[in-house]
Amino acid sequence: MPPPLTYASYLDLEKLLSLQKPRSSPPEHDETLFIIIHQTYELWFKQLLHEFEKIKRDFSAGDLFGAVHTFKRVRTIMKVLVAQVDILETMTPSSFSSFRDRLETASGFQSVQFRSHNQMDPTSVCRRKFFASTSGHQNARSCSS
Repeated sequence: MPPPLTYASYLDLEKLLSLQKPRSSPPEHDETLFIIIHQTYELWFKQLLHEFEKIKRDFSAGDLFGAVHTFKRVRTIMKVLVAQVDILETMTPSSFSSFRDRLETASGFQSVQFRSHNQMDPTSVCRRKFFASTSGHQNARSCSS
């Protein structure tokens, strides 16, 4: 018989909490913060993609209430993503510089989920159209209609 399900086993906390692996030696204090913030971003991006899939299914099924409800959740998640920047900004430039070189060419711009999110998010499509055009105000108007 399997052991009873616990909070820690359901969330696989042992594995989750072992995923922060600073590359600096000795570890720089703020590198752990940097890793956790970015891992959290990736988890939220995963959830956003999951929510966008539900929105597509809801619209296809004619469930406008379900889609609107999920859009409200997406909006709340996006607020959390923006708020995380406040935490990241508590890191001083010198603290970031103390481990930045160990990241080599790694960059948040390499996030596959972030790029997927931008492709699925209708407002991101409008932003891309806006910045890619020579007269962005025309494309921005067409996205709002």
